[in-house]
Amino acid sequence: LTCSENEAITCTKSGLAVADTISKNNGTNTVEVKVEYNSATTTQPASTTSNIQLTINYQQDMGQVSPSAPSYDYSVGDTITYKDTTWKVIKNSTSSENYVTLMKETVLTNAELGSYAYSSETCTAEDVENEEYGCTTVGEAKYNTMEFTWTSTCHNANHGYSEEQYDCDNTNSYASSKIKEAIEAYATSKGMMSDLAEVAMGGTNYTIRLITKDELETNLGFEEQVIGTGTGIKNTELTPEWVYTNFGENQNNVTGYWTMTPAANSSTDFTVWIVSSNGRLGDGAVHFDRMGVRPVINLLKSNIPAQQ
Repeated sequence: LTCSENEAITCTKSGLAVADTISKNNGTNTVEVKVEYNSATTTQPASTTSNIQLTINYQQDMGQVSPSAPSYDYSVGDTITYKDTTWKVIKNSTSSENYVTLMKETVLTNAELGSYAYSSETCTAEDVENEEYGCTTVGEAKYNTMEFTWTSTCHNANHGYSEEQYDCDNTNSYASSKIKEAIEAYATSKGMMSDLAEVAMGGTNYTIRLITKDELETNLGFEEQVIGTGTGIKNTELTPEWVYTNFGENQNNVTGYWTMTPAANSSTDFTVWIVSSNGRLGDGAVHFDRMGVRPVINLLKSNIPAQQ
């Protein structure tokens, strides 16, 4: 702090010196400034007061400045925007964990699925003109869906869902599925992979995956209930609506979305647990083509944008 070049006044200061660091962690920073008329150069008494404009010049050290740190405690249902996409927290996360588990708020679009999208029916010029099925380009896949796993040769030869379809190289193992390839390709295209944490599940480390049956029951309120004359697993009042809705812009053509948990596994029955749009948890054959895909990621908290 220096006085202006005015011989009529003198000033003194205390509390801070040049190059002192001002930080919220240093407690209270008090600056005292005393300004008086200089009796040697003016006849004004020292006690005379008038309006004084005080200017403090400071330099911000960018090396000590960081963006606002995100909250490190997250609860189921919290919303995080990452890579211009909305994600929902599906598992409570405390400050002791360096990542948070998120599921995409909506199913992947045809564009996000890319070549993995179910493409037996494609958009026509009329679909594009009428803005139906989420179509924006003639020839693109009509539905925001894909099979869990199915080779193109097998699919084209046995699309009628006859028993011959099981002669194909099917599997309900997520690790060997086409859907795993699809969501990893999506994450790579969005530049996500280096922002994600590897978390072990069943002896395998995943950074991006699908939700599990256990997570739906443990964290999101699904439980076995009486349904009609039998029982089944269904949503409850504890289940957030976004868990069994949000199927995208052409949601009428999406009947549910895949989990990564196998259901039945035999020589003629390859099924995976699915979340249906009616809020039920059921099993779907791996060749079903009207199931959507909602990726789950383990996002490192250090990569969460500020203010979230």
